[in-house]
Amino acid sequence: MKAGTALDPSSSSGPEALDGSPATAPGAATVEEVERGLEAALRRHIEQFRDDHGLPSAWDEAMSRLLSQCLWGSEAARLLRGASAGSSSGGSSLDGAAAKDFQEAVR
Repeated sequence: MKAGTALDPSSSSGPEALDGSPATAPGAATVEEVERGLEAALRRHIEQFRDDHGLPSAWDEAMSRLLSQCLWGSEAARLLRGASAGSSSGGSSLDGAAAKDFQEAVR
């Protein structure tokens, strides 16, 4: 093994990720950091796709907060619906209430 390589334990800089940035130990990043990184990457991909198709992109933080709350409510309702035994109906009152709240907030 060559001295100074990413796998060399005597290397002062430590291992590097594929992009050349310092690699972190698993679990070293907080959930919030991972979430922000994923959101930033998703925004970049969406902007690139929209740019490729001649569409403008704008991000509204207030709408983002509203939509994230709606998404959380929808995911929670699905988890609850999946956890309840014998629930074979296609929808629940939670779905209707969340949709109504969302529509009122958008207006």
